[in-house]
Amino acid sequence: MRIYKREDSGKWGFDIHIDGKRKRCTKFKTKAKARAAAQELLSRGLDEKSSSKEDMMFITYYERWTSINIDNANMTKSSKQLYNNALNKFVDFLKEKHQKDDIKIKDITRSMFQEFLNWYGENRTHESVRKIQNQMKRAFNDAVYDGIIERSPVYNTKINSTKDSQSKDDKFIKYDDFNQIRDYAVTRFEISYFIIYLLCITGARFSEIQRLQAVDLSREDNTLYLRGTKTDTSPRTIILSTEDIDFILKRLSEYPGETPLGISNNAVTKSLRGIVERFKLDKEHITLHMLRHTHCSVLIHDGVDIHYVSKRLGHSSISTTLRIYSHLLDKKKDEEDRKIEELLAQKWHKNKKNPSKH
Repeated sequence: MRIYKREDSGKWGFDIHIDGKRKRCTKFKTKAKARAAAQELLSRGLDEKSSSKEDMMFITYYERWTSINIDNANMTKSSKQLYNNALNKFVDFLKEKHQKDDIKIKDITRSMFQEFLNWYGENRTHESVRKIQNQMKRAFNDAVYDGIIERSPVYNTKINSTKDSQSKDDKFIKYDDFNQIRDYAVTRFEISYFIIYLLCITGARFSEIQRLQAVDLSREDNTLYLRGTKTDTSPRTIILSTEDIDFILKRLSEYPGETPLGISNNAVTKSLRGIVERFKLDKEHITLHMLRHTHCSVLIHDGVDIHYVSKRLGHSSISTTLRIYSHLLDKKKDEEDRKIEELLAQKWHKNKKNPSKH
């Protein structure tokens, strides 16, 4: 599904395919109205595809559901691809365990979906299984709402994985190593190193830095606007130092094009691993996302309010921040507990030396 605006008339339109037939219309005043009309046609085509909702096949429903709800959603390409991968894995499961190429959506029971999760969880981490469960849960919940099925087969299913998850501490970079990465990256002119520096000082997602332009920075109030790619709360404005703002603007003016940072994740990761090798840092399997995690850990360690941290990272809710960084907060709590103990002990000894006369 493509939603676009005509330059000659200023009207919004859609371009979709239903059962191999192309349908277009450009008469809408707003983008939202064009999308709503396209979704209505797609939904109508979904209902007409089968003689009744009882005969709705799962692949047909899921592909139409992703075309309406995922293809034009405000999320990264990699996030969208996860939904397609979920379908492919479920089809693989049907073929291997049930010798079927497809199945009526009403025939997918809770027991079958639990069997699928168990099958998928072999040699995978808890987090991997959780993600595919949540992706398919959205589709099944909408099928319930649309009256296609009576109840979701995902309800009350359990995540059983056989591969140990990555240690929470493995997602972070040592403080001194993090500083060394940032300090070296800023000395290099190549775009890949400049992006590494930006990831360190902003805590942004790689896809957000890719879209960075000079117009997103303000010298007046030392802010950087991040356009966001993942959730409705992703677009946000964050504070940087005056020196960082000036340096970023200078570098952007020296690179060609309006969006000069659109290089691949692999290219930047290669440069990051080059820094690790150069300084013999203790992080063999380093990723760009670890820079985001470490940026957050530094803020939490320095006592920055968790609500502020959540907004700076562009999380959809503070519960996301708490879930990801709970162990850091626990460590911080232990530190604060020790401070309180010391303060109370000092007060106790002071009172002991100066007992009350009453």
